[in-house]
Amino acid sequence: MPVPTARERRIGPRLAAIAAILLVLAAATAAALVVGLGAAENSATKDEAASLGERIAAARSSAEGAAREQGRALDRRVVELRSQLSDLADTQDATKHDLVTTKGQIASLRQTISTLQATARATKGGGRAGAGGTATGAANSSRSVAAKTSAAKPTAAAMPPAPSTVKVSETEFKISPSSPTVDPGQVKIDVTNKGKIPHNLAIQGPSGKRQLAGNLAPGASGTLDVSLDQPGTYQWYCPIAGHAKLGMKGTITVR
Repeated sequence: MPVPTARERRIGPRLAAIAAILLVLAAATAAALVVGLGAAENSATKDEAASLGERIAAARSSAEGAAREQGRALDRRVVELRSQLSDLADTQDATKHDLVTTKGQIASLRQTISTLQATARATKGGGRAGAGGTATGAANSSRSVAAKTSAAKPTAAAMPPAPSTVKVSETEFKISPSSPTVDPGQVKIDVTNKGKIPHNLAIQGPSGKRQLAGNLAPGASGTLDVSLDQPGTYQWYCPIAGHAKLGMKGTITVR
């Protein structure tokens, strides 16, 4: 092994010291680099966290805004639907009202048609009705003369009470008087048609329905004899179709 020279022996310690210093500097530099890198990483993490928080806040705000807008849109839709429902209800009510009105008009038209048909039938038989009324009057006159002749002859038996007489006029569409009162017994009803269309008179008495033999033409008269020997209230009316419903009805009371 070679022996170091004096110079080498002087330089050796210096080199060792320099090497030690270099090692310390290298260690310090490495430590500084590690610390710097850690700080950089920490700063980057903080920035990322802040950025992420901002994005989350923005997303949350956007979601809340969208939810509020959807809620307002739903409220508007509910209002529109309620308005449409109200309109439908109004339309339904109007339709029901129109239906009721139409039904009433139909019923009125049917009644008018029935009245016109009855009037047409009555007009066709008007001539016969007039003749019937005259014949009835003549027969009544004959019965009156016979009654007077019979009354002139004295008899032992008690005379029957004279019949009650009621004078009645008929117009469109009314019987006057509408509710007379008579005594029990035979009732003579003198009927005059003062209207413009044919009429008749019927009474539902104790023995059933009685009516004039024929319809009375305008201006004609007739007599209806009926036995009302039982006290009570009896219906009378014009038997021509539809006339009673229009008001040609009343009562006759036996007291």
